[in-house]
Amino acid sequence: MANSTLAIINSKNRLPESLSSSNFSYNIGTTIEIQELALKSVSLPNTVYNININNNNFNFIYNGTQHAFGLPLGHYNISTINAAIISGVGLAVGNPTALTIITNELTQKQKYTFALPTQIYISPLAKLIGFNLTLDTLYPITPSTLINAPTLPNLQGSMNYYIASRTLAQGTNALLYNAVRNLAILAVIPNNVPFGSVIQYVPTDILLDLKSYASKQNIQQIDLIVLDTDFNVVDLNGAEIELTFKCYLKSRVEGFSSK
Repeated sequence: MANSTLAIINSKNRLPESLSSSNFSYNIGTTIEIQELALKSVSLPNTVYNININNNNFNFIYNGTQHAFGLPLGHYNISTINAAIISGVGLAVGNPTALTIITNELTQKQKYTFALPTQIYISPLAKLIGFNLTLDTLYPITPSTLINAPTLPNLQGSMNYYIASRTLAQGTNALLYNAVRNLAILAVIPNNVPFGSVIQYVPTDILLDLKSYASKQNIQQIDLIVLDTDFNVVDLNGAEIELTFKCYLKSRVEGFSSK
């Protein structure tokens, strides 16, 4: 009898009740009894927008009046996001020339010039465009027409993606990010390719992503979730993810006592 078996899971074959290709359940077809499980490879399309439903709101106080608007979801560079913010501010305050934004050629930081004194509310969007400060605060402390962004813009998107599961949340060798939701982080996938490309993740040592169970687990259906570094479920915009797991019928870890 073989000591291990491969489970190849593609989100396009997910169960009908699944929410999306990044939050789905998969029936592996037959019940397998495993002692350990290791992630062997991941093919993950980098199709997650850097401006999404979790970070697209721009809030500010202009001449004593609070305003807010949402950017259209999409993948922005510094030029397109500056243009979108200028347009949004102009529409919000009723003056298309209310804001100009200039990038400092030396520091690459942004200079915001408003027609009237303004404060920017530090939101997830503000943190991406050069205001990486404490959330839910105002910058600057005193309203000003000239606001120099104190930090560099960062439109890379999530630095990493996390593969998580409730089904596989038991056992050891997994990071539980939220004990209430009981989600186990099975692997950290570096976001190291341009937007639109496919991240091909293969661990240098399969044991680095090994998950051990105190007793054998009967598994037939697996749920998998792809999270960003803020632990939000990502939107792959219709793209599919494929994962390969190696399932061990007995422990391979030295010194592990298998029941």
